[in-house]
Amino acid sequence: MFKLRRRLMRDYGAACVVRYFENLPAQHPAKAQIEEALHYFRTNLARMDYGTYRKSGYFIGSGAMEGTCKSLVNQRTDLAGQRWHPSGSLNVLRCRALVADQLHDAYWHERSSVGTSKKAA
Repeated sequence: MFKLRRRLMRDYGAACVVRYFENLPAQHPAKAQIEEALHYFRTNLARMDYGTYRKSGYFIGSGAMEGTCKSLVNQRTDLAGQRWHPSGSLNVLRCRALVADQLHDAYWHERSSVGTSKKAA
C-alpha cells in the first residue's frame, strides 16, 4: 500500500494521497497518527505538486541537489594541500555561484558603484 501511495504522490502530487487517507474509516487503528500526518500534508499541499514539477523537468528529491552541492564544494575546497577557513570557502562558493548563474559581471558592476555619488547636472 505504501509503495502505491508514494508512486501516486510522485506522479500526481499529494492531493490524491490526502484524499485517500481522509476517507479511511474512523475506527482505523492508526487514525490518530494519520490525522497528525495529514495536517502536515494539508499545510504543505501547494509545495507538493510533484507531478507538475516533474513534467517541468525539476528534481523532486533532495538527492540531486545534495549531490551537486557536495560535488561543487568538494571540487573547490578539498584539493590536495588546501586548507580553507569556513568563511573563506563560503566566499569562494558565492563567487562560483555568480559565475555559474552568469551574474558575475552584473554583480561586480553594481558593487563598483556602491558608495559613489553622482553629481547632479
